[in-house]
Amino acid sequence: MSVIKNSGLISVGTLLSKIFGFLREVVMALVFGASRLTDAYLVAQVVPSLLFSLVGNSLSTIIVPLITEYEQTKGRNYALAFANAITTIVLLITILLTIIGIIVTSWLIALIAPGFEEEAKELACRLSRIMFPMIIFWGFAGIATGLLHSQKRFFYPAFMGLPFNIVIISSVLILGRRWGIEGLAWGTVAAVAAQWLFQVLDVRKCGYHFRVLLKHPGINQVGKLILPVLIGSGAAQLGIVVDRILASGLVEGSIAALNFASRLNELALGLFSTAVASALYPELAQKATGGERESFRRLLANSLLGLTWLMVPMAVGIIVLREPLVRLAFERGAFDARATELTAYALFFFALGIPATALRDIVVRGFYAVQDTMTPMWIGIATVGANIALNIILVRYLALGGLALGTSGAVTIGFIILLWCLRRKLGHLNGQLLIRDGGKILVASALMGVIATKLASWVLTRFGDIPSIIAVATVGCLIYFLSCRLLNIGIYLAVVNRMKALTLKMR
Repeated sequence: MSVIKNSGLISVGTLLSKIFGFLREVVMALVFGASRLTDAYLVAQVVPSLLFSLVGNSLSTIIVPLITEYEQTKGRNYALAFANAITTIVLLITILLTIIGIIVTSWLIALIAPGFEEEAKELACRLSRIMFPMIIFWGFAGIATGLLHSQKRFFYPAFMGLPFNIVIISSVLILGRRWGIEGLAWGTVAAVAAQWLFQVLDVRKCGYHFRVLLKHPGINQVGKLILPVLIGSGAAQLGIVVDRILASGLVEGSIAALNFASRLNELALGLFSTAVASALYPELAQKATGGERESFRRLLANSLLGLTWLMVPMAVGIIVLREPLVRLAFERGAFDARATELTAYALFFFALGIPATALRDIVVRGFYAVQDTMTPMWIGIATVGANIALNIILVRYLALGGLALGTSGAVTIGFIILLWCLRRKLGHLNGQLLIRDGGKILVASALMGVIATKLASWVLTRFGDIPSIIAVATVGCLIYFLSCRLLNIGIYLAVVNRMKALTLKMR
């Protein structure tokens, strides 16, 4: 029940953050469009974002099971001292990385965007130097998130996207209009700092007060666990770098179109998969630490099946409604019909990978919960290799659509391999149930997709985007739920029974 409750809280926070995130992208599209300026800004973000992935994401992932273990075995003070040591080391490392990054920016931009003209390269270099200090605040935010998650305090991490997006929106409308895209770059640094500051008060309520500490026995354990995560995260970011390199040689606005399509794609992932993965992780870590192997397997299998039930039809719906969704979200101001066409084209291929991306996050958390970071690292590296190979091949035939399809295909391959390895590690994962009900979900989603496509082609020629989206989504949901009932899908019946029980309880 705690997973369901926490997932609900995170879903609300994620929903609000995603709404404001959409407003952020809408405002950026309005002011800058899918243009050279947006392309340069997105390329400038690549290197700081790469270092963020290496520092912030890795730390927030690693420290959850370690703090949980230290609190249970060595006491709270020991765990808090460990957090101080990590924070001190991260501060020193991120300052050093910022200085080095600013010095070698010109070389990095030339490597990442070889297809840019000289003017665009110079702009990207200026923007990147402005944004490099973000990694210091990203490191702090990652530690704060990990510390709060280890205490099962999800509110502030769930809602920290709000201050980030509010600051970005304000930067576009105020600084962007006055100083152009450089104003947005300064605002981006302030937005990342706001994510960290937003969590500080709740971190202090956990009893944490920063003290400079360079030595702690737990640092050795971090060193053992974090290197594979760093390599795996870095490999994933390498795929993004290759995307930027290949897209820089395509028509102007291709990088921006890929970004806008990715943002729409992330909305579906953020609403459910991120929430479930974040809430599930501490529970898995606790069961792994406590030796509750069967409960661990059951919780993991049920989470995979539940996400499959949600994400497969959502992916189908996005594919069917991709053009009106993009038009409704972005087409205004500097974002014209050409930009809509490019973005919808990329979104089609990105959406194919939604289910695998969501399920992969759950499986990876399962590995991390049992403190196995090596397996996801090697599979992550192989996945990125597949992604790069597919991108190089497919971009020749499908342009930016090939980059999106390469990403979706590689993620799907990586997920299948991860699931197989985790099954071997745990003995079993209730595979018969996953295959049987997963197959039924695919059938129900396919039926929904066929009917929704026929309906969409009719209503879009007669009504506006909003009425069409509402009509197709409503009919699609009804068809999907009816199909789930007729196919006797277990997760659907469990959700219906749960809702009935809650209704009776409220009476």
